[in-house]
Amino acid sequence: MTEIRNIIFDLGGVLLDLDFDKTVKAFSEMGFTPEMYQFDQKHSRYFLKFETGKITPVDFKNEIREIMNKKDLSNDVLDKAWNAMILGFQPEKIELLKKLAKTHRIFLLSNTNVQHEKVYSRMLKEVSGLEMKDLFEKYYYSHKVGLAKPDPAIFQLVLNENDLKPEETLYIDDSQQHIDSAQKLGMQGFLFPPNGDLKEILTIIQ
Repeated sequence: MTEIRNIIFDLGGVLLDLDFDKTVKAFSEMGFTPEMYQFDQKHSRYFLKFETGKITPVDFKNEIREIMNKKDLSNDVLDKAWNAMILGFQPEKIELLKKLAKTHRIFLLSNTNVQHEKVYSRMLKEVSGLEMKDLFEKYYYSHKVGLAKPDPAIFQLVLNENDLKPEETLYIDDSQQHIDSAQKLGMQGFLFPPNGDLKEILTIIQ
């Protein structure tokens, strides 16, 4: 195995604790059915549009109202449901990132959206007093670059912009399809398990 000089982290499920069931439950209680979600997968794809910055938060919420045929749903109710999945950061993970930054080039690559960014950025500030720019050499959000994992183009973007050699770069994610995409470009991959211990990566890079 080639020596690892660079580490690219996924955010949700790796550094940021999430519980998707909380958002699914919140939307279900409003009447959002599995059939509505399947319709979206085949047609409008509004979740992907939102996460690649193709539509605004206003557009996103209006599309949900249209699909659910509930024009009276307030922004506050929809925001609360959409943000319910975000639990927060564990301080020990932040400390580990600060330690790794002394020995490696570290980056963040996340499929996310502008609304969630506001929430977890506030949480990070509250728990550590830091911003993403304080922890990473550079961070990449899907809604800002117009690309989303597992598209190889978003991984290639990070490699190219930072002059990273794939074989010297470790990518950490909780999604196997994202790991597979990174590995096809020659990067090393680590599949972060549910409720895993981030310190496990120390055994890989040392």
